Amino acid sequence: HFYVTHNRALIIQDVQFTPFKRASSYNGNYVTVRGIATTDRRDYGAIYVQYGTGKWSAIRIISRDSKDTVIRRGDDLTIRGFVREQFDLTVLDTISFVVNSTGNSLPEPTKVKAGDVKTGGSLAEAYESVLLRVDSVYVVNKNEDAVSNSNFGEFGILEDSSKTSGLRVDDFSAKIPYTNDTIRTTRRPITLIKRGDYFARVIGPLDYSFSNFKLLPRDSADFVGYSPLTSVRRTSEILPEAFALKQNYPNPFNPATVIEYSLKQSSLVTLRVFNIIGQEVATLVNDVQTAGTYAVSFNASRLSTGVYFYKLEAGSFISVKKMMLIK
Repeated sequence: HFYVTHNRALIIQDVQFTPFKRASSYNGNYVTVRGIATTDRRDYGAIYVQYGTGKWSAIRIISRDSKDTVIRRGDDLTIRGFVREQFDLTVLDTISFVVNSTGNSLPEPTKVKAGDVKTGGSLAEAYESVLLRVDSVYVVNKNEDAVSNSNFGEFGILEDSSKTSGLRVDDFSAKIPYTNDTIRTTRRPITLIKRGDYFARVIGPLDYSFSNFKLLPRDSADFVGYSPLTSVRRTSEILPEAFALKQNYPNPFNPATVIEYSLKQSSLVTLRVFNIIGQEVATLVNDVQTAGTYAVSFNASRLSTGVYFYKLEAGSFISVKKMMLIK
């Protein structure tokens, strides 16, 4: 154990700071700290309190009763309690709290790279519980727990769209409009995310549970600038006589193009894009679709100039065509 001593009152940074990837040196100690609530019970079952901005500046509080339901975002709180390690997350087991004032401005979210604060990232421990923002990120994994199952797990985001794992984003809250969960769709208006979808910004405190760091967006305002990789629409009610894949248009294109295909009967459909050396760079469709003609709008802004191939598989039908992206 170690302690950093100051000629001042204890602050959250003192409690959280550690040069080691391990428990707080104040673990088990009774402390008093002050900070601004960045979440409350209306968001989800977690309250984070932050003092200033940057590394080590926030801590999650847990309560022994329901009194903390009165806490609101922007409350200036003085908190007294024991420092605990709750499954390797440093928390303050609250004995009492005082609301000093309400309606205060929240700390400005600290801008970080998603790769630096994901599980295993070099800055993840330092930003535990801190309100963060990541910019210009792509959905690189629909489910960080099991690729084969799109439900009941966090999706991954990262600045590099070619990767297949990233910073987890918890999508359980009913206030969040973006999710990978097709089962709980009746709970809220949602947008089902796909690999390759883009966000200009995602905001939330950095949580830790089940051995993983994850971002906890509080509501729709924490997602900024959503741009889907693709949009799929049915273009005709006339039933096609055969399966078909048409040439994309325009071609060459920059950065968006449309791919049309026809299904003679209901099928499990996959439409994927590959680069010149055969690596998959995008999955545009992966779903069961009824007979009909469909058009897929594909935004390739994240890809480099070059030749690409798109492959349609529907039942036993397989077709491949070439397209050119010129920027």
